Amino acid sequence: MRRGEVARLIGRLKDDAQLGSVVDVRARLTSLSADATCLMLFGRRYEEETGMVEVVPESMELGIRRRMRAVHRVYDGILERIIEEHRREGYQGQARDFVDVLLAYMDSRNTEFPIDDTIVKAILTLVV
Repeated sequence: MRRGEVARLIGRLKDDAQLGSVVDVRARLTSLSADATCLMLFGRRYEEETGMVEVVPESMELGIRRRMRAVHRVYDGILERIIEEHRREGYQGQARDFVDVLLAYMDSRNTEFPIDDTIVKAILTLVV
């Protein structure tokens, strides 16, 4: 079943290549995955089932968003621990690394742009 679906995809890609058509590879792979799954579950391709074409990609996107939120929570926790470790250890007037620099800036009272832990985590996320 899967071989047949992959062969079908390759055939469609060959046809597109001969015509010089632009191909949305992501959409084709999503369709391949959904077709194989639906064939195993329902005995027909997802594009043959009314409404599935709209719902399957959306549900995949929701899954990705959910996973991104989970990854964000873990990453946020890691950064919070790093910031707290640096606070406990203290930079004693001399910064050892970028986190120390950011914490020293946060602690300085005469800054034009005050920052907090959230901004420190955002900056660290951007530079990583």
